[in-house]
Amino acid sequence: MKTRVLIASAFALAGFVSAAQALTFVNSDDQAYTVTVTPKGGAVQAVTVEPKGKAEADCSAGCDIAMNAETASVDGKAAQIIIKDGKLV
Repeated sequence: MKTRVLIASAFALAGFVSAAQALTFVNSDDQAYTVTVTPKGGAVQAVTVEPKGKAEADCSAGCDIAMNAETASVDGKAAQIIIKDGKLV
């Protein structure tokens, strides 16, 4: 019984750790946006966020993000960026 609980706990923690490293973009607008994500030491990624949708990007070591004319730097602790009225909030 204890082994089963230990294994279940390990799987739960593994899922939590990977989710904590992802940066989630939440689009509250009625149009899709493309966000350019550049992880520290990584390659540039184009992340499309559908209307009223969500998208994720790996930002565990921090990253630079850009959308339209806006840019921002995000540390690895940030969990969510909201897009509202065409702007990063």
